[in-house]
Amino acid sequence: MDTEVVLRQVIRFLLDGYDNNAASLLLSCKLWLEMENPERNTIECWVNITAPRKAYDVFIDKNHPDTQVIKRAFEAVIDRDEQYSYKVYLSVEAQISDDFGADWRAEAEREMLGSDYRNQAAFVWSSKIVNWNELRFRSNTEVKIAIALDRAGTLFLPNCSARLGSSNNRGNEEADFLICHQGKWGILEVDGPHHTPERAAKDHEKVSRFQNHGIRFVRRYDAERCYREPDGVVKDFLENLIKMYG
Repeated sequence: MDTEVVLRQVIRFLLDGYDNNAASLLLSCKLWLEMENPERNTIECWVNITAPRKAYDVFIDKNHPDTQVIKRAFEAVIDRDEQYSYKVYLSVEAQISDDFGADWRAEAEREMLGSDYRNQAAFVWSSKIVNWNELRFRSNTEVKIAIALDRAGTLFLPNCSARLGSSNNRGNEEADFLICHQGKWGILEVDGPHHTPERAAKDHEKVSRFQNHGIRFVRRYDAERCYREPDGVVKDFLENLIKMYG
């Protein structure tokens, strides 16, 4: 079985389910497949993963949601033959990097002091990030909305991680644009071209969590309209935000 083909199909499976964080973790790793036939009617598939630190910490936890969803994706993708039963196992080892020079202690101290922790667009695969004014976006469409908000002179936080939820159900969420206009808060969401019912359900849950914290106004706009008419979208959003709060 071709490892590259299986990986491509697994990534597609994850993205179709909007499991973007799991897909991002898997893409950061190296892997190869091994198939064994220890019993007459059973095939064992070993997914051997060499993972950088962030992904390694996830994969060694078999109960981590991303580990489970990745294992399920491999189970779904691997070819099925009715005469066999398949078992999928994940095997992980750490990817060790030693890129320090001779003065490695000083280099380590400089790296610690200069660490770049980002709470903005944290769930976007780095190769997909679009930068504008030292901010990170998922697409050029989002950049157009950011520029329009800039022209409107309003305060906005794009793709910023928020910690929210009830005391026994806390989690991180990212609003596309969290906006404060004339002291009133709202969320502007850009709906992509493939906004499936599954994605809509997840977005509804995200919106509910923000609303439970008092951000009542949330307005969704089609990505094509955002790209073609960003100023019109922002004008419509701000006018309706003011109307809602009176």
